[in-house]
Amino acid sequence: MLCALGFTIAYGNWLAPLTVSVLALGYVIRIPAEERALVDGLGDPYRLYMAKPSD
Repeated sequence: MLCALGFTIAYGNWLAPLTVSVLALGYVIRIPAEERALVDGLGDPYRLYMAKPSD
């Protein structure tokens, strides 16, 4: 996302921020769906992994 934002600034085109917004929306929709699939597929081990604080 940071790279896409950099391209937006570098291009200076009005369409670039729109493209980054669509990309961000895709991530917002896709990530929860993937997390649900991982929980469904892996079950409790993945839930424990999710609950573990990151280092």
